[in-house]
Amino acid sequence: MIRTSIRGGALALALSLAACNQTSGSSVAANALAGLDQTGIAGLAVSMAESDEPETSKSDIDLSAIAMRLEDVAAGNTAPPNYLRDFDRGNSIVMAKEASADIAIAETQRAAEQLVPNADRPAEARAILSLVDRPGGGSAAWQNPATGASGTVTVQEMGRGMTGSLECRNVKREWRGGGTVRRGDMLACRNRGEWYEMS
Repeated sequence: MIRTSIRGGALALALSLAACNQTSGSSVAANALAGLDQTGIAGLAVSMAESDEPETSKSDIDLSAIAMRLEDVAAGNTAPPNYLRDFDRGNSIVMAKEASADIAIAETQRAAEQLVPNADRPAEARAILSLVDRPGGGSAAWQNPATGASGTVTVQEMGRGMTGSLECRNVKREWRGGGTVRRGDMLACRNRGEWYEMS
């Protein structure tokens, strides 16, 4: 039963991450010392993932259940991860249906409030991936001719002490489209050789 509670908690965290509002003026980077983001959800998600499998090392955490791989986003797949993948089979079908509906609502809200619209995220993700492995990071511009939107990303290294054992980068983002400019931050972390969008 303890395992069921932990997995249920991980599902709740995934829902919270899915509803992460990236259009607010707050800065993930400015709050990194306070737990990776202003709410601490990203840090709590990592802690939950670590506590779910206490016999494994921190490098064995699997972020694919709660975060999107930047390679997938760059390839045009902006669908969220399947949060129910590891849902405990012992839970009732009614609970699974309710959780599925909650996830759908959270994803709809996230899509409406996200900094960069889904149509432009692949171009932005390609720009991020071109920088994340560079020592010290850097900046890159991107464009999406199909939507007319453009933007810039600036990737900054973060000390491992700020993110536990995970290798993470702060990404300052700017999106321009339809006469509007939006700015925000994103946290990208490497797990099992893949970069994930954490917020």
